Amino acid sequence: MIKHKRAYYEISSRQSGVWRLAAVVLAIITGVAGCTQNQDAPLAPVLFEHVLPEGQGFTFTDRPVVALSPDGSRIVYVANQQLYLKTTDGVGSNPISGTDDLPRVPFFSPDGDWIGYWSGIDRQLKKIAVSGGTSVTISGAEEPYFGAPVWGSDDTIVWGQGEGIMRVSVNGGTPEVLIGGESDLINPQILPDGESVLFHVGDADAGQVAIQSLESGDRKLLFPGTGPRYVSTGHIVYAVDDVLFAVAFDLITMEVAGAPVVIVDGVRPGPPQYAVSDSGALAFVPGRVGGGNTLVWVDRQGNVEPLGTPARNYSFPRVSPNGNSVLVRIGDDLWLFDIDRRELDRVTLGARANLPIWSSDGQYASYRSIREGTGNMFWTRADGSGAEEQLTRGDFTQQNPSSWSRDGQLLAFYQIPGVGGSGDRDLWVMPLDGNREPRPILQTPFNEAAPNFSPDGGWLAYVSNETGSNEIFVRPFPGPGNKWQISTEGGGGPIWAQNGRELFYMNDNQLMAVNIETDPDFSAGTPRRLFEDRFRPSTGNVASYNPAPDGERFVMIQDATSSDIEAQADQINVIGNWFEELQEGVPAG
Repeated sequence: MIKHKRAYYEISSRQSGVWRLAAVVLAIITGVAGCTQNQDAPLAPVLFEHVLPEGQGFTFTDRPVVALSPDGSRIVYVANQQLYLKTTDGVGSNPISGTDDLPRVPFFSPDGDWIGYWSGIDRQLKKIAVSGGTSVTISGAEEPYFGAPVWGSDDTIVWGQGEGIMRVSVNGGTPEVLIGGESDLINPQILPDGESVLFHVGDADAGQVAIQSLESGDRKLLFPGTGPRYVSTGHIVYAVDDVLFAVAFDLITMEVAGAPVVIVDGVRPGPPQYAVSDSGALAFVPGRVGGGNTLVWVDRQGNVEPLGTPARNYSFPRVSPNGNSVLVRIGDDLWLFDIDRRELDRVTLGARANLPIWSSDGQYASYRSIREGTGNMFWTRADGSGAEEQLTRGDFTQQNPSSWSRDGQLLAFYQIPGVGGSGDRDLWVMPLDGNREPRPILQTPFNEAAPNFSPDGGWLAYVSNETGSNEIFVRPFPGPGNKWQISTEGGGGPIWAQNGRELFYMNDNQLMAVNIETDPDFSAGTPRRLFEDRFRPSTGNVASYNPAPDGERFVMIQDATSSDIEAQADQINVIGNWFEELQEGVPAG
């Protein structure tokens, strides 16, 4: 399993001592498993940790805040709405005079004598000498889109903005569009051949690393990740969530060569806050994938008991069939929280996973992943020990897994047919045996969603808007037969109790329960409210809660308090020359 290591950040922010920190970095490099490659060679020791002094804090943290000079001797960062300069052999830092115009996304010239940035007041790209003084306007420009510009050796600057990827001479002029028509092209870099651009497609904290030819316009998606940078060792450095990786890349074939290796586990994400130098130094802002909620147990009377999860951006928690762990989405991946050990472990890496559910035997995590505009279903072992497997294929905007039958032979899901989302939501099942050919089980002029098998497999609960609003219905499976409306004032996220005698659902922020009888005939009681308030409501049709196997308590998502959130000091860590170790551990050919 790909471990979620919290030790690195805790030690780097709370203890002194370069060698203790280097030992933790070594432990991370040698201890991460799964899709990464174990390495025996450690990173070079951390040179220093620069904690921003009291009264000083990073600003515009949804953009890169740190830049590193090509020779690794200087750091520039954005704090208190201006630029600060720090040398790696000195103490303290000093504001750069002349940068009181809301500077953002700093970057260095190739010789290290100039600092480029975007002015939030003037809405212009500018440059200023490292020593400060009067800034020089390069060009009017939209704000670079989540990534810092790159000042190339040919004295041109490239960056991504709303119109696409732009380029302009450092001596000024009108920016030209290198790759146009898209607004989510981030962190562009012209590769050494001068004819190819490396960038990532997607949001600041989720996307795909891509390369595109300026001559032919051909684009190749390489792997999931954000913030890519090609370095002179023949590697691409990039991030997935808060983990920084490097992978060998062949500039001749334009192909990835080998498996990625972890550089640092614990880089502040969204976008990844790191910078590299030509000399091999690495500067980064430590921090975990942050968030504003936690997971809690809530009993039928509304009493709350924290599970002990750190504050993150959790969604769609699912209790394992044995009740020992919780599968949950954080960012763009799935994680597993061990309830007894209170340990959070990564299940997927860069899978763009969403809407997780357990297989009936508790061995697999099923999920939807949208790749190249198509949302198909996948699964992988819940312990992270195997590769993912694609369960369905086809041009569907969304195929959303909802429920496995108790015998593990059928996966119920709902889908939106057609590229672009045209068509109604219908209910389908996919058999696990044979050719796994999905078949529809309910197709109407209305939208149906969130099918959930009863424990005995004879009934299907689901959501439909046939009354004009989303309500919960039950019908026999596989049919035919009548249907029964269960909810009366709206509902979503239906889930059967394990004993089959109760059906739960959410109505906004209220958890509802309905008694069910199926023998000799089907009947449903009056919906009753178990508890409300304080907890995150269901997202659309999908449950944001999950019952324990005994049905007596429920995992809910609750907004985090200040005591739940790990302190994340504003600081910059710098690692010395790691190029040699990188070349030894991950040869570039």
